[in-house]
Amino acid sequence: MDNWPPKYTIRESPRAKHARLSISMSKGLEVIIPKRFKKKHIPKFLLDNKNWITKHLANLPQPKKPTLPNQIALTAINETWRIADIKHSNLHKWLRRKGQKHLIPWLDELSQKINLPYNKATIRGQKTKWGSCSRQNNINLNYKLLFLESELVDYIIIHELCHTKYLNHSKEFWQLVAKFIPHHRDLRKQLLKYRGEFFYAE
Repeated sequence: MDNWPPKYTIRESPRAKHARLSISMSKGLEVIIPKRFKKKHIPKFLLDNKNWITKHLANLPQPKKPTLPNQIALTAINETWRIADIKHSNLHKWLRRKGQKHLIPWLDELSQKINLPYNKATIRGQKTKWGSCSRQNNINLNYKLLFLESELVDYIIIHELCHTKYLNHSKEFWQLVAKFIPHHRDLRKQLLKYRGEFFYAE
């Protein structure tokens, strides 16, 4: 092993009677020691077990690098694109521009239709939200809405527009949502299938 010692973490265990080693994909090399063990002795302990450490680190499976699919389906706007055709930009920037082009007009149309105006809109790539609305009535929409069925996009946009009147999830808020989408509960259940893969509305 070229670089010695390798990276490791120390974990004190009240059940440990002696220092020992553990190697796993999730935690890497761990030195597990009893509370009375002096940490200044760890470098020698590692050196004494160098052959074992070297062997098992070499045999540790390497995590697979994520790969992009060959194509992506933007269900909301009924478009399918080959990844190879998305040039001069990375995928996230490209999706953000697609969201700007399609989701903002979608928001404008529904805002006028249900007569709930907003201040301004932004397309983002939030990790945990389909959309959000601020106290200033600024609405953020996630470009990943493009991957949903159009009916679900309608629901999420109307959900956020209703927050311009009620910035909470009170009884009054849900009554307003139900005024425009009577079957909103069914749509919320449909969104659950994307949990873990995608997000929720706030």
